[in-house]
Amino acid sequence: MTEKTYPLWKKVKCGTCGRAMPFKDRIIRGRPYRYFGCPHSQAQIGESGCTKEYIREDVLNGVVWEAIQVLLASADEYQSRRADLIRKAERLEADIAELEAKLHETELVQDDGVQEALETLDKYSGATELDQKIVDALIEKVLVYDSSHVEICWKFSDEVL
Repeated sequence: MTEKTYPLWKKVKCGTCGRAMPFKDRIIRGRPYRYFGCPHSQAQIGESGCTKEYIREDVLNGVVWEAIQVLLASADEYQSRRADLIRKAERLEADIAELEAKLHETELVQDDGVQEALETLDKYSGATELDQKIVDALIEKVLVYDSSHVEICWKFSDEVL
């Protein structure tokens, strides 16, 4: 009976049948030979049968260790990237909060301007002729390019129109 002194104890399974691939420790031609093999491969034949090949313990350990090293390097990279993304998300959240505050402030100012413009328009809505008070209240300037092209610049934004 083999002692459980190998790293992959109870972890190696046959990829075809799913059964445990036992660890074997043999002396072949005077040299130790440690390997895993599916004991059911002789009973299962054909294309769906288990592989009759064995895998040496040192080869399998090397493959597993290399995969673990990649995973650990991937984990370090993941943690670093995650920390960077968390910092970026925090900065973006702060930027969003600042922009929302500015937007709210702008909306308040804009609402005041719109409200004021609407009140001014309402005040002069019953006027029957152009006079200085209406012009001063509503118009910033009048640009004349020629008799057919006149541009009026209002004192309030286009949102009111």
